[in-house]
Amino acid sequence: MIKKSLISAAVAASLFALSSTASADAYLHNWFIDPDGSAGVAGKTSVADYLNISGTSFIQNTFSAAPAPGVAFSFQEAANFTSSTTGAFPVNGFAPGVTGKFTATGNGTVGGNLSFSGGLLELYSGSAATAFGTFELQSGEAVLAPGGLVPNGFFTLTFKALTLDAGYLFDSSLKDLSNIVSDPNGLLFGFSTTNATELTGQTANAPLVADYSAKYGAPAFGTTDNGTTSLYLGNGGQYRLSVPEPSMLSLLGLALVGFGFTTRRKSKV
Repeated sequence: MIKKSLISAAVAASLFALSSTASADAYLHNWFIDPDGSAGVAGKTSVADYLNISGTSFIQNTFSAAPAPGVAFSFQEAANFTSSTTGAFPVNGFAPGVTGKFTATGNGTVGGNLSFSGGLLELYSGSAATAFGTFELQSGEAVLAPGGLVPNGFFTLTFKALTLDAGYLFDSSLKDLSNIVSDPNGLLFGFSTTNATELTGQTANAPLVADYSAKYGAPAFGTTDNGTTSLYLGNGGQYRLSVPEPSMLSLLGLALVGFGFTTRRKSKV
């Protein structure tokens, strides 16, 4: 039971993409992505709702005492993912590849709550060496169900765009979303709902370990999954975008950057 709780806690901690408790109506619909940043409409892919994502994360847990229910722990994570399809049930389509890297820290209690204390998501055009967008984690937490389990879709992360190069992300009218990142009346968020499962017995994943080491130093507990301190998890979910209305932001104030928004943005067909 203890190990099951530990695994469930780590699974929740591995959810590395973007999400929000905001209404689905707050998401952008019929937006566009051009992963290579080229000019012109022809290279853009229409996204009805979200980008599907999949990937793997490497996590190190540090426990304050021998692992047992109620014992506190902290974690550090490095993850990568790819996105190659778009979707909005029941319609799915294909999009050029986007890759991402995510690093994060957080803490929790075995069989209890989890929260992130910081994190950064970087999006790349395929295997490009430089990210075309960076997103800073604003909030992320979960209350575990009895038995240490997290129901699918109940763990959420909210990110704010720090940088976004021109030519990659567009709204339904093909307005370049990079224009609003520095606008005091415009905030760009990304969202997703992610599921994760432990990759039992996974051996060292060199790219993930390299990303982890670059951010946090060499792993202290080894690089092979052992179900408690060193973990590999497989992830899947959706990548979404949201742009709150300027008029609503003026009412709420720029200090409100968490995930309590109730704004609605009408999609342009």
